[in-house]
Amino acid sequence: MKTRTIEITFESSEVLVIKHRGKLAKAWCPRCGKRVGMISMEDAGEAGLTPEAICERAIDGQIHLVEPGGGLSFICLNSVVERLWQTASIRNEMNRE
Repeated sequence: MKTRTIEITFESSEVLVIKHRGKLAKAWCPRCGKRVGMISMEDAGEAGLTPEAICERAIDGQIHLVEPGGGLSFICLNSVVERLWQTASIRNEMNRE
């Protein structure tokens, strides 16, 4: 089976790499109101995120966690990208001060 690597770069200084086998899952995110790319909790774990950290961010509304049932949980990639953009913007503003 092929391994697909998704690389998201922000201002050439932030890189998030998530290794994913097969096709990128797409599902409806109720918070975004549209069909978006999703990663599993397992894939997020391989990227270094703990389930506890993911749940904390989901509770705080920083990322969108979608639980379609059957014990599966997915993370909305749109919310991850948005969160990283916000973090990068805050960091840039702090560096200017």
